[in-house]
Amino acid sequence: LAADALGKRDAFSRQALRGVVHYETDNAAHRFGVTNFVSENDDIEANQLAGQREASRQKFDYFGTLSLSDNVRLVAGAESVSAEYENTDAVYTFEKREVDSDAVFALAAFALDDSHITVAARHDDHELFGSHASYRATLAHRLADMVSARLAYGTGFKAPSLFELYASSTGNP
Repeated sequence: LAADALGKRDAFSRQALRGVVHYETDNAAHRFGVTNFVSENDDIEANQLAGQREASRQKFDYFGTLSLSDNVRLVAGAESVSAEYENTDAVYTFEKREVDSDAVFALAAFALDDSHITVAARHDDHELFGSHASYRATLAHRLADMVSARLAYGTGFKAPSLFELYASSTGNP
């Protein structure tokens, strides 16, 4: 890779692997997934290693749907994520940071003539930021062949990644 005017450059590698098992029946579908992600970034200055950042993330998830009728569908799922981040650059070095998080969610969808209603809930349990419940409700109604109106209300939660928290250029010490 080419260096900048100060002789600095980055050398990085990223690998991701995802495996999925999918199973369907007449009225249900199940998906189990496993993801592994590894990222390594080397800071090079004057052809010398000046620092490194390493990150990894493993995720296990399940997503299932069940059609109770033509008008009612249920969705449920869960995920478990384990992440690690380590920074050893010349400016900011710290021990490896690790965090685990788990979540479960459910959704019910109803079709009624020209209207669709969905109700959903999610519970997140994050090692650093605690437990959070979020929800959402939507109503969509077809007004004419090409015109629909939609009303939605919900809450949400997203914890920052370890990179967002601890990267020397953007994070908090």
